[in-house]
Amino acid sequence: MPPRVKAPEVLTAPCAVALHARIAQAGAEVLQWTPVTSPVRMRVEASTCHQCSPITYEFGLIGGRWYIRRTDYRRGKPVVHEAVAQRHRIAEERWRMLLAGVAI
Repeated sequence: MPPRVKAPEVLTAPCAVALHARIAQAGAEVLQWTPVTSPVRMRVEASTCHQCSPITYEFGLIGGRWYIRRTDYRRGKPVVHEAVAQRHRIAEERWRMLLAGVAI
């Protein structure tokens, strides 16, 4: 049975164009994030809404490996982190966990 996830306030926003990540649940799996000072161009397969949240996520391909990129706009200048590169199946599973709020 899929985990029960509390829906965040951003899901009630008038935006229906992009994905919205749910609020992380207690005990959510913590992904290994690495700071990125000069992000490399990514072929983005999916991304979360940049209008409804100051933190956005992208799921995409860089040089044959799949990444999840987190960009935080709360401090004015964007702060970028990337999760460890994975095979598509594993990265996609982590992407879905992040959207469901069972990973952060």
